[in-house]
Amino acid sequence: MCYEDYLKVQRFTQFADRSAYYSQLMKQLTTDFKEEMSHLQLEDFMREREELGSVQIGSYTVMPHMEAEEIPSSKIYLFLLEKPFYWNDQASQIRIILTLFICPKKDSHKEKIRQVIRHFAEPHIEQKLLNSKDNHEVFNLLTN
Repeated sequence: MCYEDYLKVQRFTQFADRSAYYSQLMKQLTTDFKEEMSHLQLEDFMREREELGSVQIGSYTVMPHMEAEEIPSSKIYLFLLEKPFYWNDQASQIRIILTLFICPKKDSHKEKIRQVIRHFAEPHIEQKLLNSKDNHEVFNLLTN
């Protein structure tokens, strides 16, 4: 299976705020899933999820996520930022956004996604990702 099936990496200078992140995410979702999804509903759902507990998983990393029947297949969207941006009061220097969309049905990508997430427990993974020269290096860091 090709990593592009379940892991998308994009690099940006920075996002002005979370709404800019959600706008970029919606563009990617619309392209990948070939269906329109409501930006407002997605942002509301993600913010409601955050109220249940922090999505920060590292000094510079947040992991917003959602699971829904409407998601055709599980995917990870990894955004790497050159400059930090304010996510919330607890996460104010964010440079890595690991966004998960999980399909609750049987999905061949779920184990691969678990493998990627496990790499975020490794020491120095944030610095390795931020210092990576290209997306191929990122894929190697997260899939081997």
